[in-house]
This record gives sequence, C-alpha cells and structure tokens, in this order.
Amino acid sequence: TIQVNGRAVAAERESSLSAALWNAGWRAFSAHPVTGRPQGPLCGMGVCQECLVLVTETPETRPRLVRSCLEPVRAGLRVLLDVPEAPGGPAAEDGAAP
Repeated sequence: TIQVNGRAVAAERESSLSAALWNAGWRAFSAHPVTGRPQGPLCGMGVCQECLVLVTETPETRPRLVRSCLEPVRAGLRVLLDVPEAPGGPAAEDGAAP
C-alpha cells in the first residue's frame, strides 16, 4: 500500500509507480508548467518526463521529484500528485474525487 495525496492505494510491490497510479485510476499525474493542462505517462521509459511526481518515504523526509515510470513501488511510499483532484483521478466510493 502506498499513500497518494493522503489516500491509501493498493499497489504491487516492485511494479513501477506509474503502473500503480494508472491501475488505481489516475490518468493525470501533474500539470503542464506553462498551460496548466493535465499530464500523465507518455513514453514509459523515463525520457519524456511527463510522469514526474513528488515522493517521500516518511512524513519527516523531504519530497523528491522522480519519474514515476522508473520508480519502484515500496512499502510506505508517499506520493504527491500536482493536479486538481477531480479530472484525471479515480472516483471515491461516494462519487467524489479522492
């Protein structure tokens, strides 16, 4: 299990973070720095950097920017997606965004 924007998300250990986010329903991981449009994984091999996310191991550690397609899932990983919650994210049980 990993934390995504404070929400627990089931993820297979050692799969890529990008795959875990995609399987959980997220399609947008960040916003374009100029246009603000949602961005998600594109190349899947770390070249395009469309899948950049902030991760931290514990609440006390400083977040670092990683290419989610190259970052393996591990226990305790905390992910911060820089996108509005409603578009591009999975719906919560009550129909609201996560």
